[in-house]
Amino acid sequence: MSKKHDAAIRATKQLIEANKEMRRSLQENELVLRRAQKLLDQGGGIRDTFEEVAPTGPRLAITVALQKLVKARHQLRLAVFAAGLEEGMTIGELSRFWGFSRQLGARYAKEARTKS
Repeated sequence: MSKKHDAAIRATKQLIEANKEMRRSLQENELVLRRAQKLLDQGGGIRDTFEEVAPTGPRLAITVALQKLVKARHQLRLAVFAAGLEEGMTIGELSRFWGFSRQLGARYAKEARTKS
């Protein structure tokens, strides 16, 4: 296997981990939201509910997890483009597999080539 192929494997693992972190953050936030909803349904005021559930931490965790997810997804696309091009695939083929335009694929290919 080539270094680019290995990089695609590593990038895939990183995106899987970012997905797991995002899922954990969303589940924790859902618990906070359900608790807030219960308090509001019971007639609690907004101030008291927000003081009780403290949503800031879970919200920030989602923001951080989302940033990591977006970065990992971008890195995977770059790694797959680099490896695919090295294996003789065309930009059009790679773009179709990802489900986006050839123009966007050309941008990924250009970025992948400059990072290689």
